[in-house]
Amino acid sequence: MKFCKIIFVFLGMVALLASCFVVGAFETDDPYGPVVNCDANQPMDDLLKCVEKEYNKRTKGKYNSFAMDTDIFYKDKKNSSYILPTNYKLINNFHSIKSCYKNNFCNDFIKDSGEGNIKRDYYDKDISVHQDTAILSGSIYVDSNNSFSRSKKNQWILSFYTAPYMYSRSYKLERDIVISEFNKKLVIYGAIVERIFLLGNKDLYVANIQRLCPANPNSRPNTISKDLYEYSKFNGCGVYRFEYIKNRDVIDEKSVSISLDRRINPKYIYLKIDMDIFEIDTLNNPLIYE
Repeated sequence: MKFCKIIFVFLGMVALLASCFVVGAFETDDPYGPVVNCDANQPMDDLLKCVEKEYNKRTKGKYNSFAMDTDIFYKDKKNSSYILPTNYKLINNFHSIKSCYKNNFCNDFIKDSGEGNIKRDYYDKDISVHQDTAILSGSIYVDSNNSFSRSKKNQWILSFYTAPYMYSRSYKLERDIVISEFNKKLVIYGAIVERIFLLGNKDLYVANIQRLCPANPNSRPNTISKDLYEYSKFNGCGVYRFEYIKNRDVIDEKSVSISLDRRINPKYIYLKIDMDIFEIDTLNNPLIYE
């Protein structure tokens, strides 16, 4: 009987270890996520499909997220793709048009209002992008002379809330925003960069630049006044996206900064990801909501 108990205990331990290995294939305590079983040397289109397939294996049956790993969520009401033609190139120098960049790279912390860690930009309006959220979201600062701020005791109003990333389970780097002006309307560019760990000590980076346009007043909820809604709300109106591969270096937080060649009718967006600097052409991309 004692021998049988020993066998049962042994078999139980084996089963437990086996289950741990199965779970370990999809789960990890590493905040950067597990290495994805995809070869970095295959063509980029095939690599992206492989990553999507691997992520979907891990997501199926466990999560009910609106942000699946597919472009189905990047369509406007006319079923046109939000993904914009993206022409980009590597350049040598990065210059930020944001005055706060010289001091602390526009990093800030707002307590007691839900924002937490933010990056911000000021051009006619003071707008922040949140760092402590699962997707791209941000707030706009309004004075205290409006009913919404007085009732909420908060002068930062949620301004945009969107999911421009390619994969819901990728590791997200810090976010940044910059404000531009088109036809006397403010348009925000929000940068969010994904990092996917591949086989062979390679990393796949997916750079997403979400373009945010002034929201249509006709779609405002009854709970927000028309004036406040027109002042503070923005909707996604296109995503610039490109991908590239790098050799893996020390796993740390990669800095992300975004800028423009000029505030009014910019021609180029500049994106700095760690030491890599990219120039993205904005021409021939009309605003969807105009």
